[in-house]
Amino acid sequence: LDLAIGSSPAALLAGSSTIERNFELKEIEVQDEMEWLEAIPKAKESTFELIRMGFSRKGELREMVLRDNFGQFTLLVFTDLAANPVLAPDLFQFSPPEGADVISD
Repeated sequence: LDLAIGSSPAALLAGSSTIERNFELKEIEVQDEMEWLEAIPKAKESTFELIRMGFSRKGELREMVLRDNFGQFTLLVFTDLAANPVLAPDLFQFSPPEGADVISD
């Protein structure tokens, strides 16, 4: 799991402590009131060529631009972020839909 997530955008979002081991990081510019950071995966087998993250002046992540190995771009825009919110346990209850096959141990 660490290998799979290590050089993915998920590692950057999770605040992994191994970010600098898995990415080349570079501050690239200030544009549209955001400071941009570029992360290039060090692993050759990564599915992404680069990831750019735009932060507000307060240091909050606002946008991510992902470029995959096919040259396709994905733009993620973050709004109303809440760090470490308290979540009700019932948010994680799964009820399979009627007619679904359930396989258990």
